[in-house]
Amino acid sequence: VTRNKGWLKSVDQGSILLVIYVAFSGAVVEGLWQLVPLVHLLGLVLACCLLLAIVLWLTQFLA
Repeated sequence: VTRNKGWLKSVDQGSILLVIYVAFSGAVVEGLWQLVPLVHLLGLVLACCLLLAIVLWLTQFLA
């Protein structure tokens, strides 16, 4: 594993990116974004940003 660290990291991140892309594409094909009001989508983005800020602050504070 140590010898192939760079290659494995690329494969790992690439597979995660592929899963996210497939899920997002499926949602677009099914018309999910037409069912979600813009206000709810913006609220979700805001909640994700807030959660990210809290986690980053905690990792900085506890490190």
